Amino acid sequence: MPKDGSNSYGDEQLAAILKRAAQLQQEAGEPDAQLDLAQIEQIACEVGIDPLFVRQAASELSSQTGSSASQPFLGGPTACTLQQSVAGVLVGEDFEPLLEEIRHTLNDTGHLGSGAGHPPGWRFEFRFFNWGGMSFESGRRRAAERSLVWHSSIALSGRDICVRIYSQNGTTTVRVEEQFTSLAGSLYVGLAGGLGLGLAVLSFTFGIAFFDALLPSLLLAALSLGGCYLLARTLYRSNVRRRRQQLQQLFGRLLQQVRQTLNIA
Repeated sequence: MPKDGSNSYGDEQLAAILKRAAQLQQEAGEPDAQLDLAQIEQIACEVGIDPLFVRQAASELSSQTGSSASQPFLGGPTACTLQQSVAGVLVGEDFEPLLEEIRHTLNDTGHLGSGAGHPPGWRFEFRFFNWGGMSFESGRRRAAERSLVWHSSIALSGRDICVRIYSQNGTTTVRVEEQFTSLAGSLYVGLAGGLGLGLAVLSFTFGIAFFDALLPSLLLAALSLGGCYLLARTLYRSNVRRRRQQLQQLFGRLLQQVRQTLNIA
């Protein structure tokens, strides 16, 4: 193991040294170093790291993956959002296999929407070649073709899903999100509210007829209503978990497809 500055260090040892040095600086109470991407690329070049991988790592570091805050009453979050950016630009036909992947994974044809931030018009764009996340384009294509916005068929699938894939400022962003509000409404309003209140009334009526007492009747009604609520909560948790797993599967496949198109390992 190297013991002094005259020895050379491998990539893992370099990363460990820098990480530990940053921790020591923080423990000493010194302010953290604030560097822009150009400065980080310059440092990377000095230690033999390609700036391309620095840009890719920076874009992946800004990824967002998660759900809205869990609602204790509902038993889970009301939305799920997965987002990540990778270095490189998609154009034209690059979006076709992504659209097919979305429809295949979700088993829903859905419909296409317009991409925000891409006004109609023409620009010169046609892929000459793509290597290492760097795209070189020319040719005439619609500006809107630099993005893909897909929405699920809510009336058919009962799901409110939106998938956005767009290229901007040299990076391609994949964003998959779903709102669970319609699921919560159907379970808690339909099951806990409708069926629960109905059973509560029947239980109360039965209690009055059988026990001829108010307290046991109210207890039966409360048990009926509470049972329907617990059933709705269990079904909501189960459905949200299953949907999130499917979204994560789709998200992973889309990112893999984008990386393959951009020739990124």
